[in-house]
Amino acid sequence: CVAGPTESAIGDPLSSLLMEWAERCKAQGGLVVIPHFPTPLCENAADLITGLVDGIEMTSVGRFYAGIDPYSLSDYYRYLNCGYLIAAVGGTDKMAATTAVGTVRTYARIPADKEFTYGTWMEAVRAANTFVTYGPLVDFAVEGKPAGSTIKMKPGGGTVDVTWRLASVTVPMSRVDLMVNGEIRESKQVAPDEDAGHWSVGIDRSSWVALLVRGHYEDKPEIIVSHT
Repeated sequence: CVAGPTESAIGDPLSSLLMEWAERCKAQGGLVVIPHFPTPLCENAADLITGLVDGIEMTSVGRFYAGIDPYSLSDYYRYLNCGYLIAAVGGTDKMAATTAVGTVRTYARIPADKEFTYGTWMEAVRAANTFVTYGPLVDFAVEGKPAGSTIKMKPGGGTVDVTWRLASVTVPMSRVDLMVNGEIRESKQVAPDEDAGHWSVGIDRSSWVALLVRGHYEDKPEIIVSHT
């Protein structure tokens, strides 16, 4: 919101809600992204459950070697567990010269039969066919369907085939985790530059599935470098 000592002068009145900004953006056909998620907590919750938000920004807020903030992810998982499919997107959140533009990025897959335009890119983000990255590129599918897809199963559940490919020329990769409802279901050590694999995963209830990639430079601790 536009008020308070962190965003405005002490004593300034509240002049506009984030929800109002989101509504104006939607009215112009724009893409609504919550920056430096999960704060501010209360207003974010209201905007998410009313369907005004297309994506949430995963970032380390200028701390390049911190990777994707686990605190941000934990809150993201809470919304997914409540049934709200919100795209994972990335943004530099450049607040100082210490962070280069493009340090953390959003990749959205545009279907092969659609033209490469800003409009089709926004459609891909709204469909949650995205991944956030500090370097590694991710190709990820469940039963051959891309990220953001919904798979209908029998009441008793079943088994799904999860496939993935990774490649990185910047941050060396170390491990890939399969997240199911916020918990690590499968985990595998990977080559630092390129790797691929698949898992057969049992699903017995309503679930969401995502891929988390870890990595690090030789002189740095392991961080979360990519997430679908």
